[in-house]
Amino acid sequence: MNARTLTMSTLCVIAWTAGLAGAAVLPYNADFNTGTAAGSAWSDTTISSTPSGERYLGQFGAGTITLDLGAQPAGPITLSFDFYAIQSLDGNGPAGNGIDDFDFSANGTSLFRTNFDNFGTSGQAYPDASGVGNNAPGAGATATNSLGFTFPGSQLGDATYRITLNYLHTGGNLAFGFQSLQGQDVGDEGWGLDNVSVIPAPAAAALLSVGGLLSLRRRSR
Repeated sequence: MNARTLTMSTLCVIAWTAGLAGAAVLPYNADFNTGTAAGSAWSDTTISSTPSGERYLGQFGAGTITLDLGAQPAGPITLSFDFYAIQSLDGNGPAGNGIDDFDFSANGTSLFRTNFDNFGTSGQAYPDASGVGNNAPGAGATATNSLGFTFPGSQLGDATYRITLNYLHTGGNLAFGFQSLQGQDVGDEGWGLDNVSVIPAPAAAALLSVGGLLSLRRRSR
């Protein structure tokens, strides 16, 4: 291996790591079990406890919560999180105030739009996309009625969904949006997040070791 090849590979590693300056280091993980607020990467740092004692990010009503991880190198990214559907969400509507959609996005690009039915009269899109699925309340949930929430007349007080989404990041700032498009207030229709992880593609981590591998090959010659 010649010096030019070694130099170019080393420069690639330096450029990749330089892009992380001042940004969150991936993989990113948050379970909200410690502290009184979430980290500064979140647009809303509210941490609450469910009636069963589980700490989570929330509770939220209508609006958007953002996770901004700063400048990150280009490459495939996997976002995973527990979504807590709380109290009388109406899924596909028209019960309540209509369709209770949620949109999960990366850098303004929608990755998945769906809804969840706790009340039990309208059905829900999840695990399919909004406008496509018409499934039973709690379909695809990892747990139901485990968080201790209740609401008069609602079939489910709460439901937990493990959601995993993939995004091809083109470089620069990386921000994820969690948007509630329903119109009810906390105490009627709420939601929260838990066990959030953002993981880069294995190739990204492998790139960091290129310099070391090249060094080993060079010494072996």
